[in-house]
Amino acid sequence: MTTLKFKSRLDLFPDNLYAFYVEVPKDVVSELGLQENKRVLTLYDGKIEKHQALMLWKGIHYLMVNAELRKSLSLLLGDPVQVEITPDESKYGMPMHASLETALDQEGVMQVFEQLSPGKQRNLLFIVDKVKSVDAKIPKALAIAAHLKENGTNLDFKRLNELIKEFNNNAKMTRR
Repeated sequence: MTTLKFKSRLDLFPDNLYAFYVEVPKDVVSELGLQENKRVLTLYDGKIEKHQALMLWKGIHYLMVNAELRKSLSLLLGDPVQVEITPDESKYGMPMHASLETALDQEGVMQVFEQLSPGKQRNLLFIVDKVKSVDAKIPKALAIAAHLKENGTNLDFKRLNELIKEFNNNAKMTRR
């Protein structure tokens, strides 16, 4: 697996279309040899690892830098940032937490999950992964599995959010 290092700086799109980003040099993109899969694993300043999409806009390859990452690295516009980038060879473009895998298996809906588009899969993975506590991940995972069991591949994110709230409330009641 090829890991490449480069230095960039935090920049802002002129029209603020995509907000903050770091540019990935053309030679790095070329050396990565990415074809259709433009998912990458990045390490910022040797501290924070992220699964991301390598994006292209008006001839510039870039990585989005959200507010959470900027805050964690204390980055301001124009600040330098050291980046290590590797093609992401994970199955879904980001890791699946064990609680979600277990819930999908127990409910018999892993096959339904596999039929979702890669973007929808990552969206569901992110819902579980964005919370730090395992105790908070479990109800989210169970709600997602229940939603897939009930609706198949027809995701209704509004209903899913309601279901997550229900599962979270039930988990809180059980802990008391």
